[in-house]
Amino acid sequence: MSTSRVFPESHLKDSTDPHYVSLSILDATTTNFSPTCATWIYDPPKDTHTVSTQQLVISLQKTLDAYPHWAGQLQYVSYNANGDHTQRFERLGVLYGAKSDPGVEVVIAQRPEIVSSFVPTAAEREVGSGLWNPEEIPLTELVPTASSLALHDLVHFEGLPAMMVQLTSFACGGLAISIKLAHPLADAQSLMGFAHNWAAINRALIVNEPLPSLCPVFEPGQLDRAASGNIDASNPDPKLIEAARNLPLHRYDCWASLDGSPSFMAQLTKIPSELDSNTIILGKPLSWSEWDLTAPVSHYLVSFTVNEIKNMWEDASSNSEIQISRLDALLAHIWMLIIRARELSHDQQPIYLDVTLGLRSRLNPPLSENFVGSPIILGNVSTIGIQPIGKMALSIRSTLSKFNSSSIGPMLHELAFELSPNRLWNAFLGRRNTIVTSWLHLKTYEVDFGIGVPSHLINVILLGLAFMLLYTAFHATTMLAQSVFEGIKNETINGTNFEGGGYISLGIASACMAIANIFAPVIISILGPSISMFMGGSTFLLYVLSFLFPMIWSFYLVSILLGIGAAILWTAQGTYLALYSNEMTVSRNAGIFWALLQIGYLPGNLFVYLSINTETITRSTRYPLFAVFSIVCAVGLAFFALIIWRTFIERRQSNVQSSNKEEKITMGNIVETLKIAVRLLKTRNMLLLLISFAYTDDSLIFTGTRKRLIGLHGVLLGVGEILGGGLFGFITKPKTSSQRGLIIFIGFVLQIVFYYSVFINFPFDSPAKETNSKPYFEFDSLTSQAIAFIGSFLVGLGDSSLNIQKSQLPQSILPWQLLTYIYQKVITREDIYAQVFVNHLTEIKCVIILYSTPGLVPHWSVVQNYTRNIAIACDREYTNDILLELLKKCVPWKQKLNFCGIDQRYITPVIEQFVTEKKLGNYEILTHIQFELDQSVFLEKSKILPSAVPEGIEIRQLKSEDAPLMVEAWKYKSDDLYSVAQAQFCIENLCSMGKFLAIYINSSNTTLTLNFCQGAYRNGKLLCWRLLLYDGSFDMTYTIPEARRLGLSSLLSVRLTAEIFKRQERVFGYTALNNRKSLGLAAKMGFRETGISDWIQFEPTDSCVKKDLHPHILKSSI
Repeated sequence: MSTSRVFPESHLKDSTDPHYVSLSILDATTTNFSPTCATWIYDPPKDTHTVSTQQLVISLQKTLDAYPHWAGQLQYVSYNANGDHTQRFERLGVLYGAKSDPGVEVVIAQRPEIVSSFVPTAAEREVGSGLWNPEEIPLTELVPTASSLALHDLVHFEGLPAMMVQLTSFACGGLAISIKLAHPLADAQSLMGFAHNWAAINRALIVNEPLPSLCPVFEPGQLDRAASGNIDASNPDPKLIEAARNLPLHRYDCWASLDGSPSFMAQLTKIPSELDSNTIILGKPLSWSEWDLTAPVSHYLVSFTVNEIKNMWEDASSNSEIQISRLDALLAHIWMLIIRARELSHDQQPIYLDVTLGLRSRLNPPLSENFVGSPIILGNVSTIGIQPIGKMALSIRSTLSKFNSSSIGPMLHELAFELSPNRLWNAFLGRRNTIVTSWLHLKTYEVDFGIGVPSHLINVILLGLAFMLLYTAFHATTMLAQSVFEGIKNETINGTNFEGGGYISLGIASACMAIANIFAPVIISILGPSISMFMGGSTFLLYVLSFLFPMIWSFYLVSILLGIGAAILWTAQGTYLALYSNEMTVSRNAGIFWALLQIGYLPGNLFVYLSINTETITRSTRYPLFAVFSIVCAVGLAFFALIIWRTFIERRQSNVQSSNKEEKITMGNIVETLKIAVRLLKTRNMLLLLISFAYTDDSLIFTGTRKRLIGLHGVLLGVGEILGGGLFGFITKPKTSSQRGLIIFIGFVLQIVFYYSVFINFPFDSPAKETNSKPYFEFDSLTSQAIAFIGSFLVGLGDSSLNIQKSQLPQSILPWQLLTYIYQKVITREDIYAQVFVNHLTEIKCVIILYSTPGLVPHWSVVQNYTRNIAIACDREYTNDILLELLKKCVPWKQKLNFCGIDQRYITPVIEQFVTEKKLGNYEILTHIQFELDQSVFLEKSKILPSAVPEGIEIRQLKSEDAPLMVEAWKYKSDDLYSVAQAQFCIENLCSMGKFLAIYINSSNTTLTLNFCQGAYRNGKLLCWRLLLYDGSFDMTYTIPEARRLGLSSLLSVRLTAEIFKRQERVFGYTALNNRKSLGLAAKMGFRETGISDWIQFEPTDSCVKKDLHPHILKSSI
């Protein structure tokens, strides 16, 4: 074991002075809390790749650049009785950026065991009763000792670190990562944010990708500013103190609790000598008699199934008019069991549940989800004996709802004036108290440092293996079909001469597949992609089996079923692959899938080549061939069954806060799905893709030759497909449109070469029948075979290049959707005062769009007085010349600018450097997550998302007079970004497109009649709305505090999404990295993260002068 101190990579590299920051009011109240700590244990990698502890230390240092204060000195402030609230007794601060910084203590350790013997898997822990006792293993040896942390004893801090990390290697190559922090610097949410950031940095280093931008918010003063009144005054406000006392909080006075206290707590009960004990009025003492220190203590991990939690929730919610969460129901259930075990079921004295509450989202304005610190409080829920689960859950919910923005302000005021933040205890132990905390929604089990094979990659590999086995049999069968039928034409089967044809069969299957593709999304929306793939794959097995005992009626019937099954199989495959891919992994996943799929060409065709030694495929040859193919096909179906099982397990382990009830599929849903499929088919992009799809399918019909060589041609075709899948999928990794275009062009050239070889080497009538006609050029047998073999390899290689590129995600969504809206006249040039600049009229490499907020700018002549929005799209290779030229000549640098949705993030440093070098002004970069929703995924998700309108909710049309309320509530509003004028414009002009939804409540419980561009009221009060902006992106969602937890935001999002898909091909949006609620809602609806985008807010300096505006640049007149 080794111990060292590490520092941020940028520590002491700049010339700035050390920083001192006072911690918040609530941070100081957690000094006596246990350290915030979490440990992750990882199995050994499934491949040769390992993550060394040295690399983890390097990535830790890079991550600490965003958390430099965690490497600083946590300390008490110097007490000043006449100072402001940050200088009162035992308040905290942190000094960092100094030579004396203690750094972060890193412990490197090794264990002789293997991971599987040290700790059981999650599945093993759930076996039997679902109870596991962690005390069976020495888990504490994976965690650094807390006695080395600053203020571990509430006294010593100098030279002691506030953060510790332990990295433990196992004999098998597994790894444990433990993070421990002094609680004043980080609650669970802060620690988890750091863990995810550290993991992201480490993953980027592994694959040599650009490091992600980290955006933690360390500004404790934000929390203190939420306090009511003047917290720096000499005395507290009596009215605010009275209001604070109305909150359900324990206020045990530690200084009044000397009598009966255990010896190790006696020192804490003494009034510090710095204070005048004669002027202190003592409060309620701690109930030491309720805490039996001699009682045994156990530590168990209890696993609940999804159905168990669902049953608790349904029982708790059955008679409740207030929305009860699944967590409320689970806590009520556990609390009841504890009360019963303590034999207090019929006790007539209060029993308490002390619940840890995070206050980030409860303030107004709310704190960022990336806010770093400990903005938590312990609220107390009380009961008398055991009550029904519904009543206890309702008590939890109603108690916690009392902590809102109006009540937290007085509470912070009271705490700011408390003599010592460690004096008052909001919780206690003992038989009448239970303390609970929740780490829900923090994605604790999703911290991926790049160790081992991610589960999503395993899903992709299983998918590829299933298709490989299925198509091993199918490819060989289709290549032999015509030859088999010609061999049995003279056989008598059930007294009838067989007249079937392989080409006719495949023609029937293709026609049925084309028709069934329209209905396939309906099947997938009902069954889900995994079950749909199994069902579609079953028809391939039937097709192969039909060759054992071929009959005309059964063979053509199976051909029809094959076409339908193939449509379902491939549509479900696309949905499944999209579910487990994002912008960073789609190329890799598509390459892996395509390479595995094309391996199916090798074994089946090689088997054919080695098995067929005659010109005629007789019954004695046919039976063993297709018996083997049938078995291989059945094994492929077994892999699809494994995918179904994994899907079930993943759903079973999903978050307990899933949607309330699964909605049944109605005929209306089916009809709507069909309408969407038809509309999608009519779009320009899909019509263009149809040409490509038809081409890539038709190119494979030219691969047949003489009987025995059919298999060898199939092998070479497969080799080309496999090599192309690897080369074009994840070796070259094309990212720009020009790179993808080059690969498509290469594939085109390869296939043209193949077609020419077919033209000169094959007789003209060879595709239709066996023939002895002469080809265009007569070659000797060896040369002819060589040309055919080379052609088979080239067509496979070229086909893979086309198929891989069809799987790529498009980039730069916002500029193109904005232009599409203008082209479709959803908005006009005059609405947003748009100007479009391009580098060339026909060879467009770079586009800059200048536009304004609609409804805000009254006339072209005053455009320069308002913030101008800018959208940019440019391929990477043109950023250093064309983009710079456009920035110089087209951007109005003398006014405020807002660069929007830059998903091609290599553009951001170009803008930064340009602004800095030219000294144009000040700027701030805001990082957002960009997400997009696939239509087929949405159709599946919509089955389980809420669709029923809660009782008393009415949706009706918005009016212009709603705009001021909406903008007032919108926390990101500003005079020239989110204005009343903009909201009014959208209500008045975009409502006809169904782009606005809102919710109100009607006290008379009016029957709902849904039309888009509507809202919902309670006595005329607007509760919730979700908008689609004029650039086509989701934005501006808000629910007023008293209407939250009713599922209104989800309801509106689902309905709005369905409406959007009627009018545009893509549904996308942006949300701040710290906005976990929006991210959670997006994931719930099936949105996938397609990357990170930057928003740059620029403000010019007075000395900024723009010259030479727009020369030689094309300005479009849209």
